[in-house]
Amino acid sequence: CDIAAGTSTDCNDNVIPDDCELDGDGDGVIDDCDNCPTVPNADQIDADRDGKGNLCDECPWDFFDDRDGDGVCDSDDECYRDPNKVGPGQCGCGVPDTDDDGDGVAACIDQCPGVDDAVYAPECADQIPTVSQWGIVILGLLLLTAGKIRFGRRGGPIVQPPGARR
Repeated sequence: CDIAAGTSTDCNDNVIPDDCELDGDGDGVIDDCDNCPTVPNADQIDADRDGKGNLCDECPWDFFDDRDGDGVCDSDDECYRDPNKVGPGQCGCGVPDTDDDGDGVAACIDQCPGVDDAVYAPECADQIPTVSQWGIVILGLLLLTAGKIRFGRRGGPIVQPPGARR
């Protein structure tokens, strides 16, 4: 009778006065009709009209909210169509910043793919070699030392061409 008389509201049209239904956050709007049922928001403002009240909306000013589903609002996401990035990084949006050879340079811009740029490419020579390259240097020094011991101080075996004088 109160609903028919206009003294009570029934926002969800279930023929039960709103005064008799659950309002979990106590903002005066029953949970069935509250666009933010866990946070008090009596004004029910929904700036982007997506059905979520501004106080519960991760992206209150963005209608599409999060088109790529990465949890970052489109308005804050520089790569709003790439679910794996929120900024362009080294390779730009839509291209992963993977480092295939472990040299610290993304594959999309690596001038020396497949090898450590610091050791194998002149344009990358200003970087410090990695431990594995130092191992190669030490092995080379050991081989040189072993050669000196084997062949003596002259740098190689003494071989005289036929008919040469001693």
